[in-house]
Amino acid sequence: MMMVCVCYLISPYFENGDLFDALRSDNGDNVLLDWKTRLKVSYQIACGIDYMHTSNSFRGTILHLDIKSKNIVLDNKFNARLIDFGLSRESMTGSNITTAPLAGTELYRPPGVHKTSPLLDYYAFGVVIRELLTGLGPEGTCRSQTPLGRLDMVNFEDVIQRRIWTIDYVWKSVSSIASRCISSVDDDETSGQISSALIRTSLKSILIKESIQKWSVLDDNNCEICIVNGQLEKDKDDLYFLYGHDQYVFVVFVCLTKCGKVAK
Repeated sequence: MMMVCVCYLISPYFENGDLFDALRSDNGDNVLLDWKTRLKVSYQIACGIDYMHTSNSFRGTILHLDIKSKNIVLDNKFNARLIDFGLSRESMTGSNITTAPLAGTELYRPPGVHKTSPLLDYYAFGVVIRELLTGLGPEGTCRSQTPLGRLDMVNFEDVIQRRIWTIDYVWKSVSSIASRCISSVDDDETSGQISSALIRTSLKSILIKESIQKWSVLDDNNCEICIVNGQLEKDKDDLYFLYGHDQYVFVVFVCLTKCGKVAK
């Protein structure tokens, strides 16, 4: 009898929904995401972008091409993950990234015509950082009628949530990173000096200076994957057959926080 291998991608449940809605809930005295959490989220997404943009022996550079706060989800410790790779493109060494009409979400795309490149992800991430700094959506404020990605520095600083970002040098440093991301698509000098690694290390340096954890683990030093792995070990005898089909199931869950717990 021929054995059929069935692969499943299992994602943890993200109790705190997406970043867009989480930021909308921060109003008045109710603060769901303080500045330290917002800084942690921005760093974690920068790590994800850097991982995608860095090719290895198994794959080329991957561009997400639809980075936005709705595609960033939060677990119950407000760790962030980047989701929805439906528009992503891959480039192997020595080849061009497959071109296609720019899709994604309008307010996270730079105005004008731009070739498909990592700069499009940087621009979108810059808009997301500005959302984290202001609590606003990508459309900005009704008063200015200018999207966040197109606000100049003077007008942008007027809408930063100072009640949340209480340390001047922190929000100014983060704002500078966002501006470099956004301007990289139109400024040849900036585009030649920016990279996913530089964005990641710039945010990391602020985290270190402020003694902020890069990742918040769950109880017992576990992440969601570790918890799933634990349940898998208990139920592994029941996982070889699913729904009555005689299909052998080979299950692998990899811990994202490098706890070193892998189930097979």
